[in-house]
Amino acid sequence: MAKYGSIAVKVDGSVSPANRKLAIRKFLNAKKCRMFVGNIKAAGVGWSAKGVSDVVFIELPWSPSDVEQGIDRCHGLQRGKEGVHTCARFLIARDTIESRLCEILQVKAKTISSVLDGKKVKESLDIFNLLIKSLKNDN
Repeated sequence: MAKYGSIAVKVDGSVSPANRKLAIRKFLNAKKCRMFVGNIKAAGVGWSAKGVSDVVFIELPWSPSDVEQGIDRCHGLQRGKEGVHTCARFLIARDTIESRLCEILQVKAKTISSVLDGKKVKESLDIFNLLIKSLKNDN
């Protein structure tokens, strides 16, 4: 944030709800503000990053629906309009807790989809046990 100054806003757990609204408003309306640095949970729901072309996630939440919610922020108001191409990228370093969490989120998303579609569930939803198992397999 120090490097980017006034061209960036931050929304994470350290930012008060009132300042979150101000940061989101600045990001959406100030032409020179080009970067939104935020936490998926802290940024919340009910706003749309209109005009955003790229989104980069560097931290994953524990829920696949929270990932989708974060991605939907950049599509929100533009949904259904032709010619809008928004790209969501995930910066996940190999052999980190985030890479393991990404794998677990994929299993969980598949399981949730299977349950909602009425198919037989083959994977476990127990994220903690999956994480511990993956950590033990590395030792």
